[in-house]
Amino acid sequence: NNEKFEVNLSRARNARLSDRKAVGTIRDNDEKVIIPEISISDARVTEGNRGEKKMKFEVELSAASQKTVQVNYATKDGSAKSGEDYEKVSGVVKFQPGQKKKVVSVPVLGDNRNENNEEFEVNLSRAKNAKLSDRKGVGTIQDNDTEPVKPKEPVEPIFPDAINLGLLSQKQISRVDNIGLIEGVNNRDTEDFYRFKVRKEGTVSIFVDNFVQDLGVKLYDEDETLINQSNVDGIRAEVIQTTLEPGVYYVEVFPVGSGATGYRLIANIV
Repeated sequence: NNEKFEVNLSRARNARLSDRKAVGTIRDNDEKVIIPEISISDARVTEGNRGEKKMKFEVELSAASQKTVQVNYATKDGSAKSGEDYEKVSGVVKFQPGQKKKVVSVPVLGDNRNENNEEFEVNLSRAKNAKLSDRKGVGTIQDNDTEPVKPKEPVEPIFPDAINLGLLSQKQISRVDNIGLIEGVNNRDTEDFYRFKVRKEGTVSIFVDNFVQDLGVKLYDEDETLINQSNVDGIRAEVIQTTLEPGVYYVEVFPVGSGATGYRLIANIV
């Protein structure tokens, strides 16, 4: 707030005091600091008969911060027990300045037992540069063994024609291709897909440049969920930079409008 003080006159010599008090006002110029709130979502997944499935909890800030924000997380047993129904996890979620959303993944273990739906918790604690609002996420494991297990039908791969870029590293991976060309009779190439793998959490950078017609770029996770995208008007470079956890990801390059163009795709992780 603004603050005040006084300057007072006294003991005048050869003069009379008329207005003996002056008020000084110090105006505050500091913007109000908004402390964001952190919350965690509930999550639900149907268990498999074997292996693991990922249950994903979204950890989100109410507003982006100019500071690095972090919060601890840890699972807690309910009717679902760690080691039997899911794998116990704990760690730290870190938001770099400007980031608002992160994902905590918990492996859910499959079995052939006929049982009720089960629950466990992911709890947040010790937030830094933020306040906790909803600190508890409830994970529900839906049982799939109420009927005899049927043979699984073949699963169609996501983006089956995706070009494999391999494991990302600090060294840049570069690919040159074309988009928007007519292939065959009235068959236009309107999407190029690339697949890459992340072994350790880091900041992934994807650049697309050297094109002469407008195009766009999208980034998906292994469940075909859109994570990020870039579609700058004109022929300026398209850039996606985001923090990814270990897993498989896909990049889509697509033309904007009816034109065709060559382009260069560059990707790396730090």
